[in-house]
Amino acid sequence: MRYQVKTVPGEQAEQARALGLVKITIQSAADLFDLGVPLVAVGQHVNSYHFFGGWHLACPLDSPRYYREGVPFARFVNAWNAHAEPELGRVRFFVAQEYVA
Repeated sequence: MRYQVKTVPGEQAEQARALGLVKITIQSAADLFDLGVPLVAVGQHVNSYHFFGGWHLACPLDSPRYYREGVPFARFVNAWNAHAEPELGRVRFFVAQEYVA
């Protein structure tokens, strides 16, 4: 299924496009998370080489599992910002191109 999302422009978004990912707003990520769509979370200062290669800094989110286990989207965002933000920057979200209308 494909969804309408709000995308975010910029260099990181352009780099991620080569990986088949679309950078989306946090509100779009929250909506897709609640629908069980798999997302990828990564810090704003990470370039696409280090998403899945290099240092492997991207965090694939198994949204259906988190949702089933009662882990709200806001808890993930708050945990990321508390622990990973100093090193990687604020969390940014990506979704596979196949889910974007």
